[in-house]
Amino acid sequence: MNLAEVVRNSNLFADLNEEELSEISLFLRPFSKSDGELFFTQGEDGDDIFIVDQGEAELFVKLSLDQESKIAEFKRYEHFGELSIFNGSKRTATAKAKGLTSGVIVSGKVFALMKLVRKSGYVSVLKRLLVGATNSLREMTNLLANVSDVPLQTIKTLPNESWEEVGPIYDYGDVPEISVENLRRMHLFDEFNQVMVDDILSYMRVLKLKRHQVLFSQHSKGESCYVIVSGALQIVRSNLTKSDLKTHTKVALLAPGRPVGHLSFFDDSLRSAAAIAAENTTLLELSRDKFDQLISEGSEVGFLFMFALLDDLVDAMRNTNKRFQFAISQQEKLS
Repeated sequence: MNLAEVVRNSNLFADLNEEELSEISLFLRPFSKSDGELFFTQGEDGDDIFIVDQGEAELFVKLSLDQESKIAEFKRYEHFGELSIFNGSKRTATAKAKGLTSGVIVSGKVFALMKLVRKSGYVSVLKRLLVGATNSLREMTNLLANVSDVPLQTIKTLPNESWEEVGPIYDYGDVPEISVENLRRMHLFDEFNQVMVDDILSYMRVLKLKRHQVLFSQHSKGESCYVIVSGALQIVRSNLTKSDLKTHTKVALLAPGRPVGHLSFFDDSLRSAAAIAAENTTLLELSRDKFDQLISEGSEVGFLFMFALLDDLVDAMRNTNKRFQFAISQQEKLS
């Protein structure tokens, strides 16, 4: 097996040029697994990415001590295992070989190189990672929402219009000043110095929402992502019941420092939920055009922001997984 050739043909590293491919070749090693053999288990530390060359791999989330649910499968040139590298987190799922499976292991240390070198091909790798993390989080959120008798709150009605559709509909007065020091205390910006925060703020604009105002609607197109500066946003998913009644379920409450809207921002999908101000809320908006401009310049700020978004996605997956397991345990007590 030619390790570099497998990497070259992989979805994750497809945009690397010869120089970039040569740089990461020092981080590659082969693997071979028999049917049912584990790559890693949920909860353990992880530092490697796996790219399948032959065979298949399956990803499972633990539901209880003796029950698990398959959330993904990976075939030739597809990758998995990358999410636990970010945020110093543990594996959020268990991976097993399906049949005799072989391929390439890419050490997680390769991302330290990407942070340092910041070449165009590496930007593409990070964007693909963001899309993959987004899809994984959606899968886990769907699992949580589909558990019967899951202890999630609902609300009766939603406003008909969102800020993204009509713009501000209230007179807010002056746009508030954003404290650079306060931003640097937030996890999303904790690797940014003052100059870097000033730099990324130059690509953003400040907006304010009143309590109960909708930032964006479910199934809308994501042309911007946001960072909560103060206040809180409620994430709400709407579904039709068997009796054709629409229910609006609260699936998350996002606090200051959390990004929102980025799940559909990177893969051009429609928004999977609505975002509503739980109280008067101030946000920073980054449009798709400004984001593309930021990362195309190959700046350290652009790379750090992408890594920070990956960190947040992984953290959100870990919290969703905990909530899912709690929901399952409550369901088992009632059965």
